[in-house]
Amino acid sequence: MTSTTAPALRHLWRDGLLAALVTAIVTAIVAFAPAPEANRFDGDTHDLAHVLIFGVLGLVLSRLLRRITPRRPSRIAVAVVSLGAGLVFGAASEYAQGLLGGVPSWGDVARDMLGCAVGSCAAFALEPGATLAARRIFFALKAFCIAGLKHF
Repeated sequence: MTSTTAPALRHLWRDGLLAALVTAIVTAIVAFAPAPEANRFDGDTHDLAHVLIFGVLGLVLSRLLRRITPRRPSRIAVAVVSLGAGLVFGAASEYAQGLLGGVPSWGDVARDMLGCAVGSCAAFALEPGATLAARRIFFALKAFCIAGLKHF
């Protein structure tokens, strides 16, 4: 193990626990909350859950890729990998949903990719070397992505 990967592996546990905790909380709320009547709020909550869960995936994946690789990849390369992961895992979950009797939706896959983009922006803004101007840009991009949720 090289000196650059050792700190990344230490933080991997923390990031992994954060991801597991957020995913467990969202899953518990969806699974155990009483089912309200079907209305627009339910659809918005469902859409937001896609963004939240895949946002955690994008955050953890982006932080991991920027820390653990010997040659630090560019933010664009990391964002592309994160969006690709959102596409693959989102399409796989929608495919499984179709097999289990649900209705798969390309809109949900788009929301999953949006979540990965939000998570990547958060990871970039939280990097220790990020300047204040860069953090403002990444937080603005996150807000723009979340505002775009209504259009998917």
